[in-house]
Amino acid sequence: MALDKWIAEVGINPSTAWQWRKRGWLSTVNIAGRHYLTATQRAEFVRRAEAGEFAQQPGGALARHRRVLTPLHGRN
Repeated sequence: MALDKWIAEVGINPSTAWQWRKRGWLSTVNIAGRHYLTATQRAEFVRRAEAGEFAQQPGGALARHRRVLTPLHGRN
């Protein structure tokens, strides 16, 4: 399956797919300058995602703000 078709099917941004490829989370095959995912590669990605291999702690501004405030909640 062409990578751009898979991106549209899954509903992610092309830059997200690029980041996943860069991190090694998504493996593609380059054929004549186009990237494709084999059925095996798609199944492997789903298996790893379902296993929680790509899960990360929240890291946005709100998460950082909460980490700063957390130690203060127990104090009076």
